[in-house]
Amino acid sequence: MEPAINLNSDRGALLQPFMQAESSTTRRFGGTGLGLSISKQLVERMGGEITVESCLDHGSTFTFSISTGALREAKWLSAIPREGGKEALDASLAGDFDVILLDMQMPVMDGYTAGREMRENGVKIPIVAFTANAMKHDGLRCIEVGCTTHLPKPFGKQALFECLYQQLQSRTTQDAKEPVVVSEMVQEDPDSLEIVLDFVEGIEARIDKMAAAVQEKNFTTLEMLAHRLGGSAGLFGYNQLSSLASLLEGVAKNGNPTQCTELLEQLYRENQAIQRGVQVMTEGRGELPASV
Repeated sequence: MEPAINLNSDRGALLQPFMQAESSTTRRFGGTGLGLSISKQLVERMGGEITVESCLDHGSTFTFSISTGALREAKWLSAIPREGGKEALDASLAGDFDVILLDMQMPVMDGYTAGREMRENGVKIPIVAFTANAMKHDGLRCIEVGCTTHLPKPFGKQALFECLYQQLQSRTTQDAKEPVVVSEMVQEDPDSLEIVLDFVEGIEARIDKMAAAVQEKNFTTLEMLAHRLGGSAGLFGYNQLSSLASLLEGVAKNGNPTQCTELLEQLYRENQAIQRGVQVMTEGRGELPASV
């Protein structure tokens, strides 16, 4: 039982995006009305349903059920911490992991050395580099030693989850292969939806132009396009897309087509997650607006 305000409105409507119990709810309690909608879609992807019951002056009960088959197929994550780079390297060579979270500032052997040796010893799984530095050249250095992507500290839960979704999608079940990314800008200000959708419509075309620049070995153009995408993505609340574009900008300066191609593949996957997020944001709100 959630000791919240009573639900005198249409309870089914509360499971739609941006819906609140009453018009003053956002002003009084905050929130955007996306939480229940996202929960509903996650539950339905696992073959279940979510319902709500409300008792006047007492609160509301939200109940969900999922099929036992979904539970049997689910792949749970666990973490095995290591204190230094040498221990992380040894563990990566001996264990069977889905992803490696590698702090680049570690004792005995730093993350740069550990990451390079992991790749040299045949480790193929994604490596996510953590650094205390947010400068582009720091991210580029991580990529150069073999890390898959770079996540500067401090970062929030959403940034970490988005990054893990992207890196794990090729190693998890079909349902988990479909991460959903919703704009942080829209979550904070639902009225920004239309301008965010205008931006989202053009993401794939922008990545296509960058891919063409790689094919033509036009790294100057690639650097410029990646810089523009990184800035725009951050502005519209897509931080992981912005981070990947910034990494690509740095790699383009060195003219490394292999690293550029790998980052482009990550950008395409992130865009797919963003496009699925559009379905969450626009459900019940009409079709995508025409491009400006």
